[in-house]
Amino acid sequence: MNTVTAAAILATLTTAIPCAAMNTSDDPRPLYDLPLLPDTLVIDGDGAEWGTHGLRIGAFAEDASPPADPSVISAEMRLGWTAQGLAVLAAVRSSLPWNEAEDVRSAYTGDSIELFVRAGSTGSPHVQPVIAPGMERAELRSFVYDYRAPREEWRDVPTAAEAARSRTPGGFVLEVLVPWSQLRFAAATGTVCEFSVKINKIVPGSGRLQLTWPGPTGDAYQRLRLAEGSSPAVMTAAWVAPGDTIDRLGACAVAPADGAGKILSMRRGDAELVRVPLTAQGGRAVACAWVATPPPGPEPVVLMLDGVQAAQAPVPDVVAELRRDLERAARGRMRRAGDMRPDRLGIAVPALLTRAELPAAQVSNPGLARLAGVGSVSVKWFGPNRKPVEKAERPGRYGAVITAEIAGAKPAHFYQTCVRLPDGAQPSVLAAELLKRVAPNVSHDPQCAQGTENLSTRLAGALGDSRAAAVLIAALMDAAADGAPPRPTTRERDWWHAVRTQLGTETVYHYFKLLPDEYDADKAKRWPAVIYLHGSGGELPSDYDPIEKRTADRDLIGWAKGKHLPIAIYALQSFGGWEPPAVLDAIEKILSEDRIDPDRITIMGFSMGGMGTWECAVDHPERFAAAVPIGGRGGRARDCAVLVGRVPVWVFNGDADTTTTLADAERGVNALKAAGGDVRLTVLPGATHGDSQNGTFSTPGLWDWVLERRRVTPAN
Repeated sequence: MNTVTAAAILATLTTAIPCAAMNTSDDPRPLYDLPLLPDTLVIDGDGAEWGTHGLRIGAFAEDASPPADPSVISAEMRLGWTAQGLAVLAAVRSSLPWNEAEDVRSAYTGDSIELFVRAGSTGSPHVQPVIAPGMERAELRSFVYDYRAPREEWRDVPTAAEAARSRTPGGFVLEVLVPWSQLRFAAATGTVCEFSVKINKIVPGSGRLQLTWPGPTGDAYQRLRLAEGSSPAVMTAAWVAPGDTIDRLGACAVAPADGAGKILSMRRGDAELVRVPLTAQGGRAVACAWVATPPPGPEPVVLMLDGVQAAQAPVPDVVAELRRDLERAARGRMRRAGDMRPDRLGIAVPALLTRAELPAAQVSNPGLARLAGVGSVSVKWFGPNRKPVEKAERPGRYGAVITAEIAGAKPAHFYQTCVRLPDGAQPSVLAAELLKRVAPNVSHDPQCAQGTENLSTRLAGALGDSRAAAVLIAALMDAAADGAPPRPTTRERDWWHAVRTQLGTETVYHYFKLLPDEYDADKAKRWPAVIYLHGSGGELPSDYDPIEKRTADRDLIGWAKGKHLPIAIYALQSFGGWEPPAVLDAIEKILSEDRIDPDRITIMGFSMGGMGTWECAVDHPERFAAAVPIGGRGGRARDCAVLVGRVPVWVFNGDADTTTTLADAERGVNALKAAGGDVRLTVLPGATHGDSQNGTFSTPGLWDWVLERRRVTPAN
């Protein structure tokens, strides 16, 4: 067998003429032949054993327009099969810094490759291996998402993906084997499986760029037939992407260099919307044209490449989408400042301020704004002390409250962090100087928080985006002034919650309560309390119903009835997600109304509420005596230092939980242990995600442990 080196795998794409895959079924999608590889294939990240074999994919669709420069990201992939599994060999190059997610379960939010494999068509059991290549870390990391149903039929069949990576100049080669056994797929010549891929790259200042291999009918999956040989290489790609403004669509295509002169057209029905030739660019042929988004309707837009359908996509109802977002904002349902960026409507406020005069909002797309029902737009500014200001007299954090009048609805409010730079300051130079000043305060323990390194990486990625840069620079300026750690997310949440409270637009959590049986017997006694945060699915509707009409017989309160616990239980109700400063507001209200010991308050929550429990404890460790996350991811390494010596944590997770896995729980526990924190983990045998709550509540010793906790204060 001929061999090929990793460098050869990464060579420039050849000029092979693309050929259509054979399809002998009624399914309109192409059918690609996948070649058989030796069963002796070793997954080592080298790729030499592949030789010249494998179905070659040399061009990918993107989720943006125009097509990215190959220096930003270029990729090539080969696919094959063995009796053991589907084999993937991917080569990726980029001149940009590597930026991988800290949590492997969220690897797809950073530089990564996602693979999707299913045994049949839509609705078939499938798995999703997600691989962070380990370019900024010592080792590759992977996680397999499980979409096999019904769950009970797959409980004894573990998910798996074998992966290895080798470094190459400017990139990496990744080799993966996805076992057939986890799909109960009988691999044999002639059988058909389906496959999809996403290659993710973080572009500083722009966010995530994603490469995919969709079918010409818009289906994300491609049909692969196991065979002895391979279909011809796939060397062209075409896609419909968001345009340069929200009300335009982009028609894009890439091909080998000899594809220059081919025609890319976008059609809808009988109408041709745009027609453009591919032109030579950077060693390949490229086309990109933007068109006004057609009126909404069921008929898709179709891309034709030299007269052959290459892609299709539904037409978005841009106005309806914007209107829904505006109405959510008008009802106060935007849970945090960045939930909707008003610049989607062409409403812009500079995030980096260079002079004292505060700018007005500019509406760069007034036609679209009018269609969405937007009338007048105004801005109210708040200064570093959270008070209204007319000018940015001194450097520091400022906030713009952008108010849009909406026809037939309440005004919509958007909240943008801005920062007044010192005269003549360059953002990158200022940020670097501030980072040096605050670095000693970033972390109690570098092993735990990796504070300076983490913040430096985050800052480098943000400086290309003025909004993200403003949030981080403001946090660094605040930290330099008050000597506390920067903690940009915490500062952002707390600052805006205080401003929104002044405006009467803050998030407010109502709650149910279950008081101890003996609460009324001793009018002087103060009781310990548990603040309970529910999981997703327990949210309130879009508008508050009278609180007494909603059932309280659920979650912890439902379980605790009749148990005679000497603890007051408060079950907060959310619209979705949890905001720590709003949770603290609810606690202050509870303390003002009931006889609760402020030093014996435990935060507890399940799933989404478990994540909220981690966030509340990390954002405000001074408030809580203890934290009990149940089936909720959290405890990131960079956050855990603030809990050390302050908040003991007892984590619960089912070992059969595929929503928030035991590995998720162990990461937070191990990070906190490494920092010297007081943390314990209880594994609930056989418990799925939904089983975890009652399993936790019934754990022997839990409630005694809660009763013994006391908040750490300067006095003790």
